[in-house]
Amino acid sequence: MLRSPRLLLFAAPAAVLAALAVGACSGSSGGDSDPPAIDERWAAICEQPLAPGQGVPSAARFQKADEGLAEMDRLLEGGDLQGASGVFFTQVHDLTHDIDGQLPSADPAAAGELCAVIGQMESDFAAGGEAGAMKALAGRARELMREASGQLGYSE
Repeated sequence: MLRSPRLLLFAAPAAVLAALAVGACSGSSGGDSDPPAIDERWAAICEQPLAPGQGVPSAARFQKADEGLAEMDRLLEGGDLQGASGVFFTQVHDLTHDIDGQLPSADPAAAGELCAVIGQMESDFAAGGEAGAMKALAGRARELMREASGQLGYSE
């Protein structure tokens, strides 16, 4: 049976996302001492530039992302994945696309890790990941975003 090209364009990315999400769900318990579980395939994915963002980085946007990641931590502590997802996609996610043009030249390792952490969070939200593991990812994302803010001159 022949498949429509339109179906194949959707099915291939969906299969990759599903595979990454399955890998993510088998990871760390998310305790404070454990590093967040990140599927090793993100390293290769994050070697490529992200799709360009639509916004302009600013100190205010970094502050909003920091506050969002703190709120996500609180929500995930209570097991509220839906609430944390809403905060992630409204306050945090887009800024990573907006700084991807600058951060790799300032700190390639931090840029790659931030990409992997954010990508893993996207996968985990799509798969209904475990709150403890998501909390560890949000904590690491907050650390990396604070570092990026300083490296890019948006904070002291």
